[in-house]
Amino acid sequence: MNTTKNQSIVYDEKTIFKVKEMIVAGLNKLKLFKCKKSGNLDFYNDLKETFTEIALNLKELKLWNELDYFLSISLYIEYIVYKNSIDSSFGHCSFAIELLNFYINLIKTSSDYYLNLTEMSIKDFGIYQNETKTRYRQYRRKFHTDVYVLSGNFTEDQMYEIHASLRE
Repeated sequence: MNTTKNQSIVYDEKTIFKVKEMIVAGLNKLKLFKCKKSGNLDFYNDLKETFTEIALNLKELKLWNELDYFLSISLYIEYIVYKNSIDSSFGHCSFAIELLNFYINLIKTSSDYYLNLTEMSIKDFGIYQNETKTRYRQYRRKFHTDVYVLSGNFTEDQMYEIHASLRE
């Protein structure tokens, strides 16, 4: 149970375990995709459906921080898979796997904290959250500078705003 000032939230262990299993299954699928680079959108659609189900479970659990991270990371992974489904030479599959491993570690640590408050102190969890935020920003920056291919539809001012937001 996670207790805030105004409300208590009881986390369903079965749902958290299901989410963890789904994420690991997604990672295993992603590793297979890396090997075969399918050339069609079936894998992309399957992965997108799995990610949607994970997001709905996180929303049901009211794990808002974890949901926010997952939504961003899943978009990055979906972009990489989509681009590789169209053009197998796009690459960056190892980065997609790295992103999903980052999220697996995040959800494991968070759920362990929420389900068993005695294992990790609030202070230690706060430190972990700050480190996670820093790592996420590094991943976000890497995605937007090394992976994402601009469509050319942005003005110079819009590009400045995007890069300014990456410095936050």
